[in-house]
Amino acid sequence: MATVKLDAFGEEVCRQLQQRGFTPYPVGGYVRDLLLGRTPVDLDIIVPDEGRRAARLLADALGGSYYSLDDETDTGRVILKRDGVRYIIDITRLRGRTLTEDLEQRDFTINAIAFDLARGEVVDPFHGLRDMERKQVRMLRPAIFLEDPVRLLRGPRLCAQLGFTLEKDTQKAIATFASLIQRAAAERIRDELVRLLRADQAATWLDFLDQVGLLEPILPEVKALQGVPQPRPHYLPVYEHTLETVRHTLWLMAWLEGRVEPQNDIEAQVADVLSPWREQLLAHLRQDLTRTRAHWDFLPWGALAHDWGKPKTYRVDERGRIVFFNHERVGAAITADAMRRLRFARREVEHMVAIVRHHMRPFALIRQVVKDQLESPSRRAIYRFFRDAGTAGIDILLINLADDWATYGPRLRLPYWQQRLSILPPLFDAYFNRPHEVVRPRPMLSGRELMDALGLEPGPTLGRLLNALVEAQAAGEVRSRSQALKWVRQWLEEHAVQHEAPEAPEANGGEPTSQNENIPQVETEAPQAEEKRS
Repeated sequence: MATVKLDAFGEEVCRQLQQRGFTPYPVGGYVRDLLLGRTPVDLDIIVPDEGRRAARLLADALGGSYYSLDDETDTGRVILKRDGVRYIIDITRLRGRTLTEDLEQRDFTINAIAFDLARGEVVDPFHGLRDMERKQVRMLRPAIFLEDPVRLLRGPRLCAQLGFTLEKDTQKAIATFASLIQRAAAERIRDELVRLLRADQAATWLDFLDQVGLLEPILPEVKALQGVPQPRPHYLPVYEHTLETVRHTLWLMAWLEGRVEPQNDIEAQVADVLSPWREQLLAHLRQDLTRTRAHWDFLPWGALAHDWGKPKTYRVDERGRIVFFNHERVGAAITADAMRRLRFARREVEHMVAIVRHHMRPFALIRQVVKDQLESPSRRAIYRFFRDAGTAGIDILLINLADDWATYGPRLRLPYWQQRLSILPPLFDAYFNRPHEVVRPRPMLSGRELMDALGLEPGPTLGRLLNALVEAQAAGEVRSRSQALKWVRQWLEEHAVQHEAPEAPEANGGEPTSQNENIPQVETEAPQAEEKRS
């Protein structure tokens, strides 16, 4: 009989529940991942009764947050962070009279397993262990998709995460029931897609979704990319290029986490340039955007969405060349609509819109370097990029790198690649090491000081002057308050500014802003309970 050793956190959770009179059974993905040698961060626990009460008591004991997920199934959720890692524990009342009856109601055999702490053995009535050995995902029965259509996505998602294949009859059943996905709640579709896109094999399984008829109902923006050609230097049409960009983005993420090593000169050059910034990049990408998701989660989404504006902007000019004028602006609006449809939070929508809107910006810096190899991007150019990109700037640089990589493919030459990569260190240095000097310096003179010294009134001129002063500081043209005062007087003379009628000051008190221009407005979404990643 198979057995498994719980990790330290799982042991603590079970011990806390036992001390409070509950009999816990670790189940599903947690047990599966332990058996596969993976590090689980999500725990599924079954208790014979009072699942939500057990979760509430556990949250109190561990100092976590409690959420009531489902009254009917008596399911509670506990969320807590330890050492920067977010843990999610779902506790559910036993469904049925026995543990086997509960497992029988689950989706795939590799999830229909549990661990009996008292006996010290794995409970595996449906041969999930055998399917793990075969590295395949197999449904318990075809009706699982009728009972819960989101399982149509969960099967491919598990394959992408685990490196498994779909068992033949399971694949046929998914194709047969694909149309049922429209019955699933948008939030649950979103959660499965987020997990899928974080998997190393996401691009392969996104293409599989198209093959079985699931892609168009859930991501029509991706389906629309098919059949759209591109001019040189692209070596792939838009859809195939997009999947390749996702692959390269996921490789960058895997390399940053130390899960892959370079296999060729192109990858070795990337690793060589990024190595000094590895820890700072990881720290940035692990920062939360919302309670449920971090920058990490949106890097592959940015790769997937970066060219969504191309089908609508496709044109052939008078010289017979394919062009996509303003595809980044059009794509930003399409992205906003798609992310709202999938019920992402407002901040997440804004972040994605910024990525798509500005994903082309680094190419201007690349052209500057390739034209003159001796010069790095100017401080002014670096400031303007991060001013417009905001907190999405680092994410955009990584996605743009993957985009360029996917553009050239086998035609990519090392000399160009070395020059192209050379723009990254000065940008990383400015963002991580000199943010208050280059990226977001505060004006040396406040709005009040400028009004007193120059006789200005609150209004647009004052705002433009402050913004211009900040840019001059970032460019290294102004280094002291006396220089700043001289500079603003010269700026006013050059712009022949007339004194304006007083008007209400701006909400930020005249301080410069770093808002993204032309970003579609998004609506606020009520916070949702945090999703699980396993």
